[in-house]
Amino acid sequence: MIINLSETSCRTWSQAQFEAARELAKEGWVRDHIPPEVDPEISSEDLFKLANEVAIKMLKLGNVDGAIIQGEPGLSFNIISLLLGKIPCYYVCSREEKFIQFREY
Repeated sequence: MIINLSETSCRTWSQAQFEAARELAKEGWVRDHIPPEVDPEISSEDLFKLANEVAIKMLKLGNVDGAIIQGEPGLSFNIISLLLGKIPCYYVCSREEKFIQFREY
């Protein structure tokens, strides 16, 4: 299973993007996991705690082949840092709003 942790639901992706995500998944499953809102006034410590909660939820899902992570920079960075070595993390590469590929962090 591939987890899409971004503000853009996989239901709105192009066919090429959706198929590329399915190829990353051993069983072809792609699942949306909408990231939490990040209050710009929270501390870095609280942001890390929020990222840790998200990362733990993702790890508890089991059978995760990878995660596509994009969103609020601090939250994304912390989640990726926590998941590296456990779950491959990817981001979208595009040109002029056309999907090109997923690239691993």
